[in-house]
Amino acid sequence: MTLSKKTFIIVCVTFIGLMAVLYFLTSSILSKGFDVIEDDSIKNNVERVRSAIDYECEAVDTTAGDYAGWDDTYVFVQKKNEKYINANMNNTTFAQLKVNVVIILNKKGEVVFSTGYDRKEDKQIALSSEIMEHVRVGSFLASHESIKSNKKGILLLKNGGVILASRPILTSKYTGPIMGTLIMGRNLDEDIIQKWSKLTRTVLSLQPLSNDGVGKKKEATSVPADIIVKEISSDIIEGETQIHDVYGAPAYLLSVRMPRPVYLQEKRTTRYLIASSLAVFMIFALAIIWLLKKSIIARLVKIGQDVNKIGTDADFSARITVAGKDELTRLGSEINGMIEKLEESTQELRETHNTLYQINQVLLEQIEERQRTEAALRQSEERFSAVFKASPTPKALVVANDATVLDVNERFTRLFGYAKNEILGQKSEDVLQIGKDEWNGIVEKLRKMGFLRDEYSRVVTKGGDIRECLISAEQVSLGDEEVVILSLQDMTEYKRMEIRLQRAQKMEALGVLAGGVAHDLNNVLVGLVGYPEMLMMQLSPDSPLRRHLLTIQNSGSKAAAIVQDLLTLARRGVQTDDVAHLNRLISEYLASPEQQRLVNDYQDINVMVDLSEDLLPIRGSAVHLQKTIMNLVLNAVEAMSAGGTIRLATRNQYIDKPVTGYDDVREGEYVVMEISDTGHGIATGDLEHIFEPFYTKKVMGKSGTGLGLAVVWGTVKDHNGYVDVSSKEGEGTTFTIYLPAARDALPSSEKSETGKNILGKGESILVVDDIKEQRDLAKMMLSSLGYNVSTVSSGEDAIEYLKQHTVDLMMLDMIMEPGIDGLDTYKHVLKINPRQKAIIASGFSETERVREAQRLGVGAYVRKPYILEQIGTAVRKELDLEH
Repeated sequence: MTLSKKTFIIVCVTFIGLMAVLYFLTSSILSKGFDVIEDDSIKNNVERVRSAIDYECEAVDTTAGDYAGWDDTYVFVQKKNEKYINANMNNTTFAQLKVNVVIILNKKGEVVFSTGYDRKEDKQIALSSEIMEHVRVGSFLASHESIKSNKKGILLLKNGGVILASRPILTSKYTGPIMGTLIMGRNLDEDIIQKWSKLTRTVLSLQPLSNDGVGKKKEATSVPADIIVKEISSDIIEGETQIHDVYGAPAYLLSVRMPRPVYLQEKRTTRYLIASSLAVFMIFALAIIWLLKKSIIARLVKIGQDVNKIGTDADFSARITVAGKDELTRLGSEINGMIEKLEESTQELRETHNTLYQINQVLLEQIEERQRTEAALRQSEERFSAVFKASPTPKALVVANDATVLDVNERFTRLFGYAKNEILGQKSEDVLQIGKDEWNGIVEKLRKMGFLRDEYSRVVTKGGDIRECLISAEQVSLGDEEVVILSLQDMTEYKRMEIRLQRAQKMEALGVLAGGVAHDLNNVLVGLVGYPEMLMMQLSPDSPLRRHLLTIQNSGSKAAAIVQDLLTLARRGVQTDDVAHLNRLISEYLASPEQQRLVNDYQDINVMVDLSEDLLPIRGSAVHLQKTIMNLVLNAVEAMSAGGTIRLATRNQYIDKPVTGYDDVREGEYVVMEISDTGHGIATGDLEHIFEPFYTKKVMGKSGTGLGLAVVWGTVKDHNGYVDVSSKEGEGTTFTIYLPAARDALPSSEKSETGKNILGKGESILVVDDIKEQRDLAKMMLSSLGYNVSTVSSGEDAIEYLKQHTVDLMMLDMIMEPGIDGLDTYKHVLKINPRQKAIIASGFSETERVREAQRLGVGAYVRKPYILEQIGTAVRKELDLEH
């Protein structure tokens, strides 16, 4: 910037500063006086409007006082004559008095008369409950303590304001006693506001301070609110003040606007003064600039031109000349000395420049190498961050020294249930529940081994859940800090599945063992059940041996029932294709002899039934399901030695997400059966073992064998169902059975008819069984019925026999060792005689191989041990069928 310009700027700035000071002083002196005048003007107008409002209140109060101090009103409030209403409380009166609200109360504070008046519609209307709330018994407006009492003011409601006046009802001479209260009101509407505006010649507005319609009901305080003056624009000024309601609480904000002639006159005066001052200052400023330019700036320009020529030509031997004997002359001499010094330094600078250039080249190469290193480091950090965040396992970065959490990935926050900002900066003992000692142990192992793999630990989530985890860790350096990268593998579900798998494997192993033992026991029990029956047929009815033989047969039957539980436990092909209904099975069981015996033996136990009327059917074995019901009821009875209540309930339930309990229930539609008792409950340590075979806390031989609940478990699993148990010691136990619902039509309740005549007609029967005692007993029973019986010991022998002979019926054992079984035997026989009739008698449960044999043509399946009627009925029925 040239010196001329600087000089000009300095002069202009000085001039502007002086003008600003002049303007400030002028404005301060003039503005204060004009502002006081303007404030007084607007405040006077506000006071005029407030006086108009007070006048309106006084007008309503005067009207109310005229009617309250009147004998007619005094009589009306006591006798309630309609003539008074018709004559004085009509639309014409309301219109003349400009009254919109009239309320008359007796001396008890009860409303004798109340009405509203709509001036636009010229009709009376009902008053709102809001305004009536303000004149309830004992309220401020409804009570007067003396005959001179009067209460007036504005009442703010939700739908607008009302100017109210309340007066005591007196005689026309304004004497007592007070007989009640008369309240009159005039709507504070736009018409009144416009009237006030015209009277005061101002623009005014009333804005409610609250919209709840109810002021604070306190004693009136007559303290006026301050008037606040606001500048709306350069042309408009506004004054504001609060208008209090009848209770003395602020109700409305009164705003009065008016033009600003005083302000505008002040601005015009100020502008005239500034303009004249500006002209004078400009003349002086131009004179000063001209003198400076002539005596100083022109010489400085000459010095600048000489210096510029020396610089342009790079001729440090040239010198400048300045005329005169003042400061500029000395400046020229100093410049010549400087040029001489520059001439001496130029050579030194050239040499220094060459040296610095070489140093800069070396630094440039080092900077580029550092930039490449930093770029590679950033890229490595970005890759690490991407891998860390996208890792499928929960990960955390933790400072090794103080266990502060630096960062976690999304999987980590999901596992622990925290938001990320809740974890960062926390200690590992607060988030992971890893104490200082355990953390120091982890760090120590990392220092020795360099890594940590699959250390078992239990961590606690935000919700308090305990999660079983395997922790792996590595220690890395991030800047100056040693950081541990923690990786957690949630093994909770795996542990649960492992426990369930072990339980299932245990049950399966015990089931297979029980099934094998049951098969052998069934073969033994055939004789124990069958031979007593054959012997009793040969004894006279009064023989003393019959009682002993019957005891033997009953014992065998009880043993056979236990074996049947073992077979059920083995779960070898329970037939679950039939449609059944739990309500029907429960009802049949409750009407069964077994249940009646329980009721008779345990008379202090009540049975409650709560069966759903719209229960869906299921697919399953009615026999096994009824056995399940019986076992659960018996178990409940034995748990209530001191009496109690058993509750059997059913319902439909749709499970939309897996339910975790004793047994995890998958999604689906289920029929649910609950059997609960109020007994002593099951200890927590026993709950996980109650479904194991032979596990019981009861006295063996008195309460059972420990197979009841194992049979329940096996049966439910055969039906693809689930079992849940909840128990509390001292309060009782509830077993909940979930069975898949089947939306099929219920089967009709039909009872198969057993043929009455089981005697044979000389038909030929071939008994095929690998155990001699079984063959002998079967031959004895069937021969007694009139059949011609032959026996063989294996399937191979049966095939050879039938190649030479024909028989009307084969009676096949299913398992025959070491040869072929009943199914393979029947397949070979069909090749010899495709229409060969046969039945199966076996100690095993009805398996898939049994059902396959029946699909090929085999008839009934008879479970060992059997009695004469059972085997006779099966043989007779099959022989009578037409193939």
